[in-house]
Amino acid sequence: MSAAGSDFPYPAALPSCKLVGPPQRSDGRALEMPMRLLTSGVLIGMLLATAACSDSPTGIARSASGSWVQQEQIPGSSLHMTLVASGSSLSGTGTWVAEAGPGGTLTATGAVQGSSVNLDLVLTANTTGGPLLMFDEHFTGHLQLDKLVGTMTFGPPSNPTSQSSVTFVRP
Repeated sequence: MSAAGSDFPYPAALPSCKLVGPPQRSDGRALEMPMRLLTSGVLIGMLLATAACSDSPTGIARSASGSWVQQEQIPGSSLHMTLVASGSSLSGTGTWVAEAGPGGTLTATGAVQGSSVNLDLVLTANTTGGPLLMFDEHFTGHLQLDKLVGTMTFGPPSNPTSQSSVTFVRP
């Protein structure tokens, strides 16, 4: 049965297609792209793409550098810290204040592992005449645009007492 007499949905005569080869010069010879130019273009593209990526631990650590303030605090409480990157390591210092309680200084040490940011915080209370009070906290999270989002675990790593979701933002 012919295509015209069948249930075939296309017309019986399809237009012919012409295969096109490489671009031609005006004298009919094919244009050739020098291999060096092609290789250079690919290499430059790869270098630009690599430089633009910040998924490396060093890039993430560098992005985590700077000042941070804990969001969603109880009124009267605050936690401020400044982090500095060195390779994939982070370190820093800061201050904290507890609602109706003491305040003090903090030290932070940590690292970037994959896309995770891990920080150990030691909070030291400013006390007068009493024993030196120190508190351990551990942050596990990730950098999300201009926020550090994750979980804060309270107490020593060997015996944590509680945990809560926490977000740090740029002041």
